[in-house]
Amino acid sequence: ESIPIYKGASEAIIRKPFIPHPFFGNDGIGDCPEHFPKFSIFYTTVLSSDFAAHESESAALALVRLTREHKDVTIVAIGPLTNIALAYKVDSDFARRIGKLVILGGNYYGVGNVDEFSSAEFNFSGDPEAAKIVLEEMDTDITLVPWENVYLKGAEHEAEVDFDAHLKVDTPLASFLAVATRICREVMGKYGRQYGYCDEIAVSTAIDEKSVIKKSMDLRLGVELHGELTRGQVVVDWTGILLGPNQTIIEARVVKDSDKARRHIHVVVDFDVKVVDEWMHNTVRGKRGPW
Repeated sequence: ESIPIYKGASEAIIRKPFIPHPFFGNDGIGDCPEHFPKFSIFYTTVLSSDFAAHESESAALALVRLTREHKDVTIVAIGPLTNIALAYKVDSDFARRIGKLVILGGNYYGVGNVDEFSSAEFNFSGDPEAAKIVLEEMDTDITLVPWENVYLKGAEHEAEVDFDAHLKVDTPLASFLAVATRICREVMGKYGRQYGYCDEIAVSTAIDEKSVIKKSMDLRLGVELHGELTRGQVVVDWTGILLGPNQTIIEARVVKDSDKARRHIHVVVDFDVKVVDEWMHNTVRGKRGPW
């Protein structure tokens, strides 16, 4: 089957372009030219054919159009939210046409994974303004899968599953994933750790949340843009949680109108790693889901 690819924004809404650590390789799929075309982050060895496959329509406009043509579209965002924010700014009704938006990114305990703002998660740090627009402005059913699911749960989950086992299955998809994750697995291996599931959590959540999610919370969230020590960090309204839904938080602090207007967002705080692992094994074997 032919799956159309739409080219996204070339850079963030405001922040300057940056070159991240090549955790997945310079080409994003493990730097194995014997398996895949050569690629350079400096665009010196890019093949013209690398850019021939995408549609002429931009990703942001495609999102606007597709949500008009199809009802209850589910969007799974596993990178910075630039294209989604741009689609919303082009058409504010776009937000209400989305059936569900599952986002891999952000954090709720201030656990980050970027050098310059270590309390910000990579995807949100990549475009903080876009993250703020999506979380604080869009009237959409949002499920957030934050970084803590990977960072805080990783060691615990390694005792439950072997994150490398599905990569050893003798199928083309397993071989591709093994090559694509080669560098990040080598990096984690230096610290005696495996490269655990990350994007897979968000996709599994979108497929069947009830089967995957063990615990979640509905939280009012904001995104910090101008902090002295952080930018792109998710900030949680914990006072509302501590005092309970039936008590006023005015007694605890002065509430800004912008704070009161923020909607509650569904935040995943724990997931069933064995279910996700089973689904990954079924996927590389070519079994159709949901399983």
